[in-house]
Amino acid sequence: MAVAYDELSDEQKKVYDEEITRNVQVIAGPGSGKTHTLILRVARLIHQENIRPENILVLAYNRAVVIELKERLTKLFSSLGYANIIQRLKVFTFHGFCKFSLRGAIQNLEFAEWIPKFIDTATNQPGIISNQLGVIKYVFVDEFQDITNVRLELLKLIANPKNTFTTVIGDPNQSIYGYERVNENGSRSPRDNYDKFDSIYNPVILRIGDNFRSYQQILTAAERLLAYNEDTFDFVPLRPTTNATHTYREIIPCNGINDSWLDKLGELIEEVNPATENKYRQVAIMFRRNVEIYRAYNLVEKKKQN
Repeated sequence: MAVAYDELSDEQKKVYDEEITRNVQVIAGPGSGKTHTLILRVARLIHQENIRPENILVLAYNRAVVIELKERLTKLFSSLGYANIIQRLKVFTFHGFCKFSLRGAIQNLEFAEWIPKFIDTATNQPGIISNQLGVIKYVFVDEFQDITNVRLELLKLIANPKNTFTTVIGDPNQSIYGYERVNENGSRSPRDNYDKFDSIYNPVILRIGDNFRSYQQILTAAERLLAYNEDTFDFVPLRPTTNATHTYREIIPCNGINDSWLDKLGELIEEVNPATENKYRQVAIMFRRNVEIYRAYNLVEKKKQN
């Protein structure tokens, strides 16, 4: 744990070290280690503050993030000597949390009705929820930028600011599911929900701007693109953690997946980068549809075998 803490940036350490009896809102840029920071703060509660795992709830937007959270938490806790602790920790998507809490009550409901059903039950029959959920004292929300009105209502019911401490982390400039808020007659921007969270929880607001993923050229291009957004959240400029430079091959368009596309990939793999006199270390291939990815993967595997 000490080693993991030492590897955090100064901004990440502020999130980790913040008083556990405060609500915290973290605004973090892309590639800034949002999930890693959240995981270590969860681990701190259990490993250092002796908080029972049953009293902690972690919510994420989709199943892929939940799987990643569980895998990384399991790896971390295993290294600390208690691998089975993840089984006592509640890590869900919002809908998965509703399914866990309501059990058979959602059996005949549409997926979109799960959260409203939870809100109704928690409001009018709170004992049903508390009997299933137990005592929750600490709530964490990953990818908070994708919060919607109904999810925020759910959060208020399970994370009462009078007796629960909540940490949310996200990048409001990467809110790609704004259409869900529009479907609720809200705004595509998450700003209204951030403002609501601020007024309800009065959180400590921390920011993370260090980027561990990209070179300066990419960050400069990203900030130039964000400048077109009329409702951009302000935080410290993105800072690369590496001073390395990198050159890029131009984008090569291909029409469909065929032999000429595969031949072009073979040429790129063997091409030498004139700036480094080495072959390119990475080749990015982008497709419009998932089915094209699967077909391309099979073609590449077949080519490798030949």
